[in-house]
Order: sequence, then structure tokens, then C-alpha cells
Amino acid sequence: MTVRRRRSVEAIPQPVSPHSFIAKAVHWGFIGVFVYAVAKQLDDVEQLEDLSLLQHEMTFACIFLATLLARYVFMAAMYHRRIGDGIWGAMVPSWNEPTDS
Repeated sequence: MTVRRRRSVEAIPQPVSPHSFIAKAVHWGFIGVFVYAVAKQLDDVEQLEDLSLLQHEMTFACIFLATLLARYVFMAAMYHRRIGDGIWGAMVPSWNEPTDS
């Protein structure tokens, strides 16, 4: 039985640049929302018997999860755009970058 080794992936040297204002705002905004959620958490599960509080908690949880998912997809897209492995065009087909042909 032969063992095949994977080729090592060499890092593509990229100039280090500071993050944009939008990236910083999204990062710290997400942390702010998380801190709000922890500070506003319920003291007891029985508090959810109040229908308006239950609706507020469910709405907040859905918005928080949607924001988390959007952040993950955005960061994955930006990562693949930066390393230039071609997945960017598949993730964002409406914004294809010019090729070096």
C-alpha cells in the first residue's frame, strides 16, 4: 500500500494592511450585540411565560443568528478573494473580477 502525501501549500506573500473602518465596525458591533445579549439574559426560564418577552427573545435570537451567518459567509468570501483561489467567483457570481488572460 502506498501512502500519498499532500503537497504543502505555500503562503502567498501579501502586504499587511490595516483593516477598513467597515471591518472594524462589523467586528466591534457584533461584540456589542453579544455583550447586550449576555447582559439582557433571562434570570429564570419561567419568565418566558410572558408572550411579549418570548417574542422579543425569539426575534433577537433569529436576528443574532442571521448576523452570525452573514458574517461567516462574508469573511469566507473575503478570504477566498484575497488568496485568489477562484472560489470568489463561485460565491459571488454577480461580482466577477477580471482575469489575467
